[in-house]
Amino acid sequence: MAKKLELEVSNFIVRFGENYVLNDLLDEIVLPAFFSNSIREYRDTTYFFHEPQFIYLEKDNADSLALVCRFVKDTVLRRHQIYSPNEGIIADEHEINSAPSAIAILLLQSHRLLYVREVPGAPTAKQFGSTFKYFMNTATLNYQSAYYDEWKDSSEKLTKKKIRELFPIPDVDVVPLVASESLKEFLERFKQLKILKVELAATNNEIDNDEFFRLWRKINNGMDGKKSVVSYRSNEGLDTEGCYEYVEAAKQGNALVELKGEDQKGDNLVGTNENFSVKAQLSEDGKTRASRVKESFVKYKELLTDNVVDIGDHVSNYTTKLIESYKRFRHRKN
Repeated sequence: MAKKLELEVSNFIVRFGENYVLNDLLDEIVLPAFFSNSIREYRDTTYFFHEPQFIYLEKDNADSLALVCRFVKDTVLRRHQIYSPNEGIIADEHEINSAPSAIAILLLQSHRLLYVREVPGAPTAKQFGSTFKYFMNTATLNYQSAYYDEWKDSSEKLTKKKIRELFPIPDVDVVPLVASESLKEFLERFKQLKILKVELAATNNEIDNDEFFRLWRKINNGMDGKKSVVSYRSNEGLDTEGCYEYVEAAKQGNALVELKGEDQKGDNLVGTNENFSVKAQLSEDGKTRASRVKESFVKYKELLTDNVVDIGDHVSNYTTKLIESYKRFRHRKN
């Protein structure tokens, strides 16, 4: 029977210091990084974006403008011994090349990352984020240098230090969205929930839908806080229903959650966003990448309609900018 795949949904957060987010520097840094044909190396493994695209997933729908690629982990699998019923453990070294992949779909308007691991051992969404950050680091340095060359003879006298401050190396976070039903099921596993910790995540300038998070972020920004965490602890056990309402409010992908306690057997149990994240089953394996991308977007819209996925309003409207960026990109390609 064909293996069914899962769609994972995360909030993809990119911030260039305090002033710019992903779409602000789309043409200058993000697109050059995405289409750089770069590789990220780690020991015997390389990560890269295969056949990257900047496309509409739905005709003339700016909300569907996306960066799409196959994210590949090219590595070497090694074995050192095998087992024989007759001879027991036998030394037998062998290597085999392996290149597991995932489909990554970054929706630019909402900053939602739709991610499908195609095979066992495929790279994770967080590894995609780390690799994209690595590529953007280089693209940022290139942009800083080009910006300096453009303005070095102007009356503004911009120094290289000032340019680095204007366009710093980006921070990238991939925050899995919380699914209400998955959260309920996970909370039911606790015999005693002793610690609830919630860390406020950065945003791409979207507005929190929940009043508590709006107030929390306002206070944090007023205090110029870099990291803000709220913790609840009780050796007697926290109220799981109250914790559910608290964490469920973070399903927009604006907070990192950690739950700690004991399960029904008395063993330690720890949960984070990844343990109760949004996942949706896709149809059978074996389709083309294009059809898989289309199916993923359709499934994502269903999650929006069913209120499984939540999107906040944005401080800035990037619709016009995204459309113009796409037109310039198509013109350069043609």
